Amino acid sequence: MMCGIFGYIGNLNAIEILEKGLKNLLYRGYDSYGFAVFNEKEILSYKKSGSFENLEENVKKSLKGKIGIAHTRWATKGEVDEKNAHPHFGCRMKYRDGIYQSDIAIVHNGQITNYLKIRSLLEDRGYHLLTENDSELIVHFIAWKLRQGFSLSEALHASVNELDGPFAYIISTPTELGMARDKLGLRPLVVGEYDGTFIAASEEIAVRKALPKASIHYLKPGGILVWKLKKKQ
Repeated sequence: MMCGIFGYIGNLNAIEILEKGLKNLLYRGYDSYGFAVFNEKEILSYKKSGSFENLEENVKKSLKGKIGIAHTRWATKGEVDEKNAHPHFGCRMKYRDGIYQSDIAIVHNGQITNYLKIRSLLEDRGYHLLTENDSELIVHFIAWKLRQGFSLSEALHASVNELDGPFAYIISTPTELGMARDKLGLRPLVVGEYDGTFIAASEEIAVRKALPKASIHYLKPGGILVWKLKKKQ
């Protein structure tokens, strides 16, 4: 059993695609789940511990946008609760009426084996982590690089070079969806593209069910990929 990750960017309402994608990852085993969608101003997220069947309509109405990520978590570090459920966020996170708000969010499968070293580095630079979750560590690492002036692609490359262990993750900003895979390729990440729609997931079946006509390939070990949201003409 291991975590399942799913990401979408395209012209459709992301939450419908994310919900469908997540359902095709439930068989991997999970104890919590979550979604995050960009609504043209910020990232809005909903996450819970326990079983998942369908999202409530009021939640769907709150999570509207063209970019999104989703996650099923099987806990390997940290308690089984909403705080440790994915997605995880950068420093600019708020919580209101059951919805999390941020400017960057991540879903991740794997472990960071040099966690203590990277956490110490971030804390020395003023970053405050709310959990002991590896995934929160990565999103703060990326946020730190972005604030140094790195592009998202450069920040992803830095994570591959500086973070040790088996991992694959998908990260969302207001205008981009990025992903990375560890240097040894110990965690899978499948990507699919068709007619301006892009999907990434832990399993090929989740991509094919959501985007049947997609051209599909696996992100190579140590690989990174960034998709940008197309501006309205």
